[in-house]
Amino acid sequence: MDFQNNIYKTSEQLYKELKDLNHKVILAIEARKIWIKNNIVYYSKFKIGDYIYDLETKEIVGTVTDIYYYNYNNFDFNDDTIKIHYKYKEINPPYKDNNTHTQFYKCFGTHEDILKIEKIKSNCCAISKKCECNL
Repeated sequence: MDFQNNIYKTSEQLYKELKDLNHKVILAIEARKIWIKNNIVYYSKFKIGDYIYDLETKEIVGTVTDIYYYNYNNFDFNDDTIKIHYKYKEINPPYKDNNTHTQFYKCFGTHEDILKIEKIKSNCCAISKKCECNL
């Protein structure tokens, strides 16, 4: 950019250029939101209808009813990752609808995830000859 030529621009011209650039940023952010929404299913660990497990208790907590994107910081400009969350119907009474984003203290996963954790724990215990793994 040739900054020396900018001394001949009026404030109105500069503000218009900045406004046009800001509008392009907003359009790009909106396009990114649409792209994330359209591609989230490809990043998802679950499909609708899958069981979702609590990885600590190894119990099924529910059945996935929706896959969605949740922006924690609500500041779209810096939101450059796909944060996938799930709605699920609990399998135990009172069978209420629930979601993963409000339960940040829990670790959710698949049955395969449980098997992987068990294998890691088994390997850890075999190596140390005593099981002190807290996995």
